[in-house]
Amino acid sequence: MWERILAGASEPSLLLAQPASDGKPYIVVVGTSLATVDSAVGQVRSIIIIGGAVAVLLAGVATWLLAGAALSPVERMRRQAAEMGVDEASSLEVPDTHDEIAALASTFNDLLARIQVTLQLQRSFVGAAGHELRTPLAILKTELELAGNPGRSRQELVIAVAGAAEETDRLVHLAEDLLLLAQSDDSSDFVRLDKIDLVPLLETIVANQRSRCAAEGVTVELSRPETLMAMADPSRFRRAVDNVLDNAIRFAPPGTIVTVDLREEESAVIDISDEGPGIDADFVPRAFDRFARPDGARGRDGGGAGLGLSIVQSIVLAHGGEVAIERRTTGGTVVRIAIPLRRGHSPTSTPPSVDSEPAG
Repeated sequence: MWERILAGASEPSLLLAQPASDGKPYIVVVGTSLATVDSAVGQVRSIIIIGGAVAVLLAGVATWLLAGAALSPVERMRRQAAEMGVDEASSLEVPDTHDEIAALASTFNDLLARIQVTLQLQRSFVGAAGHELRTPLAILKTELELAGNPGRSRQELVIAVAGAAEETDRLVHLAEDLLLLAQSDDSSDFVRLDKIDLVPLLETIVANQRSRCAAEGVTVELSRPETLMAMADPSRFRRAVDNVLDNAIRFAPPGTIVTVDLREEESAVIDISDEGPGIDADFVPRAFDRFARPDGARGRDGGGAGLGLSIVQSIVLAHGGEVAIERRTTGGTVVRIAIPLRRGHSPTSTPPSVDSEPAG
C-alpha cells in the first residue's frame, strides 16, 4: 500500500510496498518525493490567502460604492426634507428607478400632501373660529362700554345688559360646540355605545320641540315602529337629531310639516325632512364643513355659527354610521342618518336619491 514516510527521510516521500508476483518472499518497494506536491500546495495556499484578502477588500469597496449609489436618492430626500419649511407645499423628488426607494418617496409625498391638507383645514378652522368669536366679543364690549357711560336710563341699561347676556350666551354656545368638535377629533371614547331603543328617544326629542313648533306654526310628525334597538350613545345621538330637527323647523315655512321617519333597514335609519325652500346646490358639497353657511341670508342670526351639521356628522361617524343631506323630489330638504343595529355592523343604506337639482 502507499504510505507517506516523514521520519527518517530527508524530505517527505510517498512509498508503495507490494509483494512479488512470482510467489517468492520478496516485497517490492517503490517511492517518490512529495516536495513538488507540497510546494504546489504551499503556493496555492499563499495565493488563496493573498487573493482572498484582496478579493474581500475589493468586494467591500464595491459594496460601499454600490450602497452609496443605491442610497444616494435617500440622502437626497433627506436633504430636501431637512430644507423643507412647515408652510411649504413642496414634495420630495421621486427617483426614476421604479423600485422600493421610489415607492418610499411616493409614500412620503402622499403623507406630506395629507399633512398640508390638515394644516390648511386647521388654519381655516382657526380663522373661522376667530371670525365667529370676534363679532360677539365686539358687540359685548360695545354694550358694556355703553352701559358704563354716564346718563344712561334704567331702561337703556336693561337693554344693554340683555344684549350683553345674549352675546354671552352665543359665546358659551359657540365654545361648547368647538369643545364638542375637538373631543370628537381627539378622543377615542367620544361616544359610549350601548344597545338602546331609539323609539322612546325620538319621541322625547319630538315632544320637546312641539311648543316651539306651535309658535312657528309648524307641525312635526313622527313615524316609527314599535321598537327599534340600535347601538348608540343616548346623549350624543340626541344632540345630533336635535341639531337636524332644529334646522328643519327653523327653515320650514309656517303651515308646513316636518317629518321624522324612523325605520329599520340594514341599519337604523332616520329621515328628517321639511317642506322648506330646500338646500342650495352649491352648498351641498360643503354642508358638513365647519362654519359653513348656505348663504348670507342664513347668517349669524338665522343660521348660527355653521357648526350644527358638522357636529351631526362627527357624532354619526363616531357611531360608525353615515349621514347625507339632499333635496326631496317633492321639495324641501331631507337629512338621512343611519347607524348600526349592532356592534361591528356598518350601515349600508343608500342616501336619498335626487331627481332634480337642489333649490336654494
